[in-house]
Amino acid sequence: MASPELINVAANGDVVLVFGDELAPSLCIHIRVSSAVLSIGSSVFKAMLSPNFKEGLELAFSSAPIEIPLPDDDATAMEVLCNVLHHRNDTVPVAASLTASRLLQIAQASDKYDCAVALQPTARCWLAELGRMTRTEERRTLITAAYVFNDAHAFKEFGRCVVLQTVGPIWDLTTCDDAAPLRRLFESMEQERTVQQRKIVSYLESQRHLRVCGGIRRRILARARQAQAVAIEARL
Repeated sequence: MASPELINVAANGDVVLVFGDELAPSLCIHIRVSSAVLSIGSSVFKAMLSPNFKEGLELAFSSAPIEIPLPDDDATAMEVLCNVLHHRNDTVPVAASLTASRLLQIAQASDKYDCAVALQPTARCWLAELGRMTRTEERRTLITAAYVFNDAHAFKEFGRCVVLQTVGPIWDLTTCDDAAPLRRLFESMEQERTVQQRKIVSYLESQRHLRVCGGIRRRILARARQAQAVAIEARL
């Protein structure tokens, strides 16, 4: 029978996190880590590895690394999280190798195990770099990641880009489950943008007598009308 893949985040670690179905070992991923490091960076792991829980009692009386099954977690996201906590900077991925969706998975894992504070410096770098590289439609995912990482600056910047650059209703970008916590926010952003678009349309139409930059005025007016029409149609 094939052995599971073993990733040594801490070669002498006393805990092995197990991901996947233990009934299919060849498909499982094991990540070896240090209980001391996990306990410092994560209040959830600190509690889990205390004497008040089964895992903590097992750890206290075991001479070999204990296994903790985490079948519902994403192994890749957790590997990144563990590498950051263990200061394995040589293995922490750079922003260029991450997608917005992958970063959101890492953010959700850090939120689940209450270690967003420990990841915050690295997360800020990821968000800043990805914000410059990603398309407008991916920034909805980055807004959610920034929210989970509690990065107010990135949250503001991504929100600004979505409002200014998204064509069509903003709430169409929140159809995925990962955006559900912020759905009301996106809908409020869309309503406010529609109000501002109407003001722009009204102003430009009131300035029809001006010939200066008429081409620019027409393009702005056409785009504002198009976005407004799409938003109204989506509400019908």
